[in-house]
Amino acid sequence: MLRRTLIIGLLLATLPFMGLRCTLFPDPAAQATAQPVTLNYWRTFDDEDTMQDIITDYRRIHPNVTINYRKYRIEEYEKTLIDAFAEDRGPDIFSVQNTWIPKYQSKISPMPDVMNVGYVVEKGTIKKELVPEIRTINGYTRRTIEDTFVPVVANDVLLPSSDGKERVHALPLSVDTLALYYNRDLFNNAGIAFPPANWDEFEADVKELKVVQNDTDIINAAAAIGTATNIQRSGDIVSAIMQQNGTQMSSNGGASFEKIPPGLSTRNVPPAADALRFYTNFGSPKKDFYTWNEDQPDSVEAFAQGRAAMMFGYAYHMQNLAAQAPALRYSVVPFPQIKTTGKGTAVTSANYWAETVSKKSKNADMAWDFLMFASSQNEAKKYLAKTNKPTALRSLIAEQSTSDVMRPFASQLLYATSWYRGRDPQGAEKSFQDMILESLDAKSGSADEEIYKIEEAIRRASQKINEGW
Repeated sequence: MLRRTLIIGLLLATLPFMGLRCTLFPDPAAQATAQPVTLNYWRTFDDEDTMQDIITDYRRIHPNVTINYRKYRIEEYEKTLIDAFAEDRGPDIFSVQNTWIPKYQSKISPMPDVMNVGYVVEKGTIKKELVPEIRTINGYTRRTIEDTFVPVVANDVLLPSSDGKERVHALPLSVDTLALYYNRDLFNNAGIAFPPANWDEFEADVKELKVVQNDTDIINAAAAIGTATNIQRSGDIVSAIMQQNGTQMSSNGGASFEKIPPGLSTRNVPPAADALRFYTNFGSPKKDFYTWNEDQPDSVEAFAQGRAAMMFGYAYHMQNLAAQAPALRYSVVPFPQIKTTGKGTAVTSANYWAETVSKKSKNADMAWDFLMFASSQNEAKKYLAKTNKPTALRSLIAEQSTSDVMRPFASQLLYATSWYRGRDPQGAEKSFQDMILESLDAKSGSADEEIYKIEEAIRRASQKINEGW
């Protein structure tokens, strides 16, 4: 009897209490909830304070969970991540750019169909107490993703897993869209009352705004457009114009933008070739709309300095402009469309980071539960308020559309697109830059020679991208 009393006393002294109701022989739920869990979370761009409220809210119902947040500079992020995975010291949760998801698929633990996660709930009517329990959480299906997030998300995060079943590989906290920035003072000085809504108006404004001497010397650019390496996200601009013109960027497991789609079989030239020719006209001294060349500074730098009246950018570029030119008077409008574009056929590019779970995480269920919690409406609003980013959730589009700052980006979320660039997205971006430069070189020949060389440049770019699939 004495031995039994001593054992009971020892158990009572050593059981983790954590402010929860405990019993002599706790059930599995209590044991699981009391077990400490640490999730290491790596991201880039955003400081810890952007996620702190979400982490605090999560720990209220998971007091045994510690989330260690670490931010890396974008220049070091990917190398640090790859090195850490190779040495088995990587994070449980990490961020990936939306075009990187296929590249990192082998390092991702997809969202399970079912997760068993420990929660702490308040129970009782007269005497309140916190009680641990295990909850069975269903993973997201394609229908859930499509109903919850803006359309581009399903295209990017749903991939076949090793068992052949389509699974969720990441969840975003925001989705950015490509828009048009314009300098209000330069527009006013040129007598232009409104920014362009379509490419016909854009061309007309370029003629009014550009200042070019001796046919080639650009004094003031109307817009940063037409070249490759000195225009941020030039590949996104070109691919958006290609899609507006009817290009099918990828199909049947490969890049296909060099082809004439079945619905446009009467055309002699691939729609991508026409789109690329249009884009590079702005960078060629031989064309009427010449306003930019490879000797110009970086597109954002030129716009910040008032040396370009327009530029294309995402919401995150507002932070760059605030740092470089806080007094700059500019506004943002949706990305221009083809004038004849009807409702439901508008296109712009999407660019965003999504959160995912490492294949080597020992707490994958808890990690995915946290990401589902963080990307829910109430929690995502806290993140968006601190970062000034467009929402990834359908339910918040209307609210963001009432904001003068967010409206241009949020208004495009339902038609922003992305396309699968294989397992070497950086290589795909380089292929697009090479394609643009080759197309600029083609301007020196006749019209027939130009279009032939542009078609060849597109074929080479598509081939290189497919080599990385």
